[in-house]
Formats: sequence, structure tokens, C-alpha cells
Amino acid sequence: MTIIKEYESFHDWYLLGVAADMDNEAVELCLMFDNKKDRVRLSFNGATRCWVNDFLIQNIIYSIKVLTDFNSDEYRKALASLDKA
Repeated sequence: MTIIKEYESFHDWYLLGVAADMDNEAVELCLMFDNKKDRVRLSFNGATRCWVNDFLIQNIIYSIKVLTDFNSDEYRKALASLDKA
């Protein structure tokens, strides 16, 4: 979470790649900023599923959210989307 806190937002960053490791329950996102110099890797350890949607050739990030309020409507909607996938 330190990378997410450091950058505050990844809006308009580019998604370079997604890696999912089922055995280690980890998802990693590789991102690049518009200046083509700043790059980060976000690792979500303990992830058993992820949902990446609405891909375009540019792969521009609109938002990245870690949902921790399991009673929120946003969490329920995300869970329903995962269940449908």
C-alpha cells in the first residue's frame, strides 16, 4: 500500500501489464506515467481474484481502488462483478 499512498492517484497512468500468480495469491500491475519515465509496480498480495475491465489499446487507468469496507455498496457491486466473471 505504500506505493498507492505515495502517488495518491494513478488516474491517466498507462497499464503496461497485469500478472496473476494463483499459487502465491498475488496480482501485480505494471504502470507507466504519461511522461514515459515514471514506472511503478503495484503488488496485491493475498488476492484470489481481480477484475480488469474496459481495455482499450491505450490502457489508460481511470481508477484503482482497494475496497476494505465489506458492507459498502461499492464492495457488493465489485463482488457481484467478480462473481459474474
